[in-house]
Amino acid sequence: MERLLPERDYGVDAGRFVFAFLVVTLHMPMLGGWYLLPVARCAVPFFYLVSGYYMFKPDSRGFGRSILRNWRKWLKLYVAYTAIFLLVSCVLKAAVPGNSYDWTRTDTLSMLLEGVCPFIDEVHHGADTYGIMTLWFLYAGTLAMLVLYAMRNSVGRLSSLLLVALVYVAAVSVNVVWGERVVPRLFTAAIPSLFLGAFIRCHYEAVQGVFLRHKQLFVSAGFLVAYGEFVINRGGYNEIYYSTVPFTCILFVAMLAYNPPALSVVSRVPVKCTLDIYVWHRLAYCLVCLAGVSLGPWASLVVFLLVFVVSFFIRKYVEPCKK
Repeated sequence: MERLLPERDYGVDAGRFVFAFLVVTLHMPMLGGWYLLPVARCAVPFFYLVSGYYMFKPDSRGFGRSILRNWRKWLKLYVAYTAIFLLVSCVLKAAVPGNSYDWTRTDTLSMLLEGVCPFIDEVHHGADTYGIMTLWFLYAGTLAMLVLYAMRNSVGRLSSLLLVALVYVAAVSVNVVWGERVVPRLFTAAIPSLFLGAFIRCHYEAVQGVFLRHKQLFVSAGFLVAYGEFVINRGGYNEIYYSTVPFTCILFVAMLAYNPPALSVVSRVPVKCTLDIYVWHRLAYCLVCLAGVSLGPWASLVVFLLVFVVSFFIRKYVEPCKK
């Protein structure tokens, strides 16, 4: 049964900004950031879960239209942002010594597989290499939406849930065995998380009932297993492990269940600010470093606030003037 939503899910809105900050900690220094990794890995799956949840409609025709509408929006964003980053990358390569304009076969394959490539992403400055482009989640999301569209008539079935779970476990297993990302994050993050977001919305009352009866067990077990994998794998970077998507689901349902009026202040902040943080934080960090400013162990916090302030001003005051 579809949930009757309030005007805003304040717990989820607050979670958007928490995970927007955590995704920044994956790419730049943060005091104690190493210990945030198990939760920070949930940032992009959370983005997909929220998208799938609000995309779902109880009838397959409406659900299909919702998917296609979001697919067009995400595709336009990806193309527009890629063009901007390509231009910015070329300008930085011209301005900063030690960079070249060699587009290789690896760049082409990377763009096709993950929607990002070293040519656009990497800017060299002395002995340091900075990444500026984080758009793979939009690219993988557009592809995952096509899969979700094909499954729109069966998204609420347990057999579909089992199929997605098997694909997820198989994909993560290949990456764990190889010790690197062999299977694209389309299969370890985008498809399972988008599907689960829609599945949770489809069965919200049942999911909420089970969670509320055993919430302490779910949350405790989620943290224990996530950090257990973190220790076993000796940390690692920001890859997806077995516990990542299930742990994200637990956190997401907890945020849906926790919706106090005190968090209504979040509704004053444009939701698109979180997307801006996901997209622009690495470029902002690169520009700050190229300017010779050292942010030390607080780089993540400073960059998060910097991008947020700029985004808030544009989304809150500049965009409404254009309408």
